[in-house]
Amino acid sequence: MRSPARDSSGRRGRRSLVDTVPVRAYHAPVDLQLTIPRPVTTEPTVVKLPAQFILRALDRIADLTEIDPALARQATLELGETLRRLVGIDPEREPPVPELEPAAFRFRFHKLPIEAAGGSRFIRVADVRYVAARGSHSVAKTYDGEHATRFSLTELATRLQPSGFMRVHRGFLVNLDHVLELHPFFGGSYLLRVDDAQRSEIPVSRPNVKSVRHALGL
Repeated sequence: MRSPARDSSGRRGRRSLVDTVPVRAYHAPVDLQLTIPRPVTTEPTVVKLPAQFILRALDRIADLTEIDPALARQATLELGETLRRLVGIDPEREPPVPELEPAAFRFRFHKLPIEAAGGSRFIRVADVRYVAARGSHSVAKTYDGEHATRFSLTELATRLQPSGFMRVHRGFLVNLDHVLELHPFFGGSYLLRVDDAQRSEIPVSRPNVKSVRHALGL
């Protein structure tokens, strides 16, 4: 029976979500710099680490975020602790790192879970043209299909904003990368046309017109 893993100080403990990345497995040139802040009485220390280590850890966190954002946040914090251990920072001698607000943990989602028979499957966020509210949940529209999600429109507005989605109406989010046209409609409102198979038109409510025009460079 294998004994529990020990950390650099010889203590037994649980395996970290990011410690599973095999640092010593990489032999590529060092091509990533991390500037580690020191107390104000000394100069910052610049430490170089293999880029693959960072990128692989971040890829794992990005995948985890789409399934469990809370667990991904924990993995992000553990990655920071791992990096501090690698560069030899003593947390008892360093000033504490301020706790980030939840809004600061905004990840770019690459896939969106949708409901399917027997469970869930995933579609690419980049393929979604718009999202429409359907009761307490929402429907994601791709080029030629509609896909039910378990998220409310408000939840997806937060989740998809870093991926270029914008709430243009209380009932719609639009992927700005798929907008073909914008033209006036009625009473100061506008219509957006997107590049799905039906060339769907999405209403833009009057309070959102200015921000939508700005986002589209108008």
